[in-house]
Amino acid sequence: MKPAVWAKRVPWSIVVVAGALVALGWLGIARCEHLFGESTRFLRQQMVWSVLALAAMLAASVPSYRVLCRWSYAVFLVAVGLLAAVFLFPTVNGAHRWIRLGP
Repeated sequence: MKPAVWAKRVPWSIVVVAGALVALGWLGIARCEHLFGESTRFLRQQMVWSVLALAAMLAASVPSYRVLCRWSYAVFLVAVGLLAAVFLFPTVNGAHRWIRLGP
């Protein structure tokens, strides 16, 4: 897809509002860490995950929804399979909610 066509399709108002909410969350985490005198570990983690989420959001907007419609049933079956797979893994703190991928 051409960048000009893609840029017209992206709802930039949603991207701006999401970015503002993420920045507000960063400020809240930074302030909490400052008040409790801790390192900026959680802020850095949040920033890394936020940037990865932004990249995933923009990557998800590249293909046309018509292409995604062809794969909708397969994606649905994978999602249901993953929801059922959590019961095959050991409990974490008494709950079957996690799929352990490593340490």
